[in-house]
Formats: sequence, structure tokens, C-alpha cells
Amino acid sequence: MSDGNFGLEDFSTYAARRENRSVPVFQLRARYDAAREQRKQAQIEENKAAHERRRQREGAERRAADEARQAADQQRRAAGLAALKEKAQAAFLAHPAASAADFERLWPRLRDEMLVAEARERDASLRESMRQRYGRDF
Repeated sequence: MSDGNFGLEDFSTYAARRENRSVPVFQLRARYDAAREQRKQAQIEENKAAHERRRQREGAERRAADEARQAADQQRRAAGLAALKEKAQAAFLAHPAASAADFERLWPRLRDEMLVAEARERDASLRESMRQRYGRDF
């Protein structure tokens, strides 16, 4: 609330009410100030509650976004692994003595070897690009 009275009428209007005419002004002022403070504290509590609700909502949204991102990453990794497995299986089964059962048995080791080989290739490529880039600068 933008008024300084937290939703209460101003003091002169409060004091002029019929039920307040016989009460001394200092008691009216005390009552008015107490009511004003009570409204102020209620507003503070409402603001705290609204802030907590907002914090909870933003946390839930952040968790949902993280979960969606993780699910997308898992799906991407699964798709990449499936494509890798398909290519490896085609290459493996190209040999006349190979069987699908042999491939399934050896797949975990083949996958590890392929991932290590790809990591080494990317490392070498990055090192070469850095060498070329920094070689020109110096």
C-alpha cells in the first residue's frame, strides 16, 4: 500500500468518528498508532510470505528447467551412443567371422576404445589449432 497509514484513514478522520468522540485524544492517538503498527506488521508479514512464495516458485522453475536440460542431455547422449553403436556394429559385422553375439559381448570394450580414440583425436586437433593460432601471434 502506498499510503503511510497502511490502509487506515488518517488520524483526524479516525478521531472524528462518533464512537471515538468521547475518548481522550491521547488514547485515540495510542489506539490509532497501535492499529497502524498492526497493519504495518501484517503488511510486512504478507511481503515476506509473497517473497517466500516467489522464491519457492522460482526454485521449482529452476529445478524443472534443470531436469528438462538433463533429460535432453541424456536423450542426446543416448542418440549419439546409438549411432556410434550402429556404426561400430556395421564395421564389426563386415568381417566374415564376426557374429552379432560377439559384437554384443565386446560392445562395452569397443565403446570405451572408440571414446578414448575420439578424445585423443579431438585433443590433437585442438592442440594443432592452438599451435597454428598462437604460432601466428608470436
